Amino acid sequence: MASKKSRAYNGHFNCTCYHPLLVFNHLGDVERCALQPGNVHSADGWRVVLEPVIAPYRDAVRRLYFRGDAPFADPEIYEFLEPRA
Repeated sequence: MASKKSRAYNGHFNCTCYHPLLVFNHLGDVERCALQPGNVHSADGWRVVLEPVIAPYRDAVRRLYFRGDAPFADPEIYEFLEPRA
């Protein structure tokens, strides 16, 4: 369980919260998830969550497609994904 120190106050929801990091497949099923502390960037730890999801698809499909929310608009993530797409 995450500690109280890792919670962060969210003014929009008027409470303390955490950031869930979710990866879905093309059918809408959850492939992997992680509960991020509320006091870090939403995409923090993306590599640990995303890499194991991509691995089984590498040899199974010819082209991979990705869609991410705004926090994933990060050049480091693009550079990781580009050779795998």
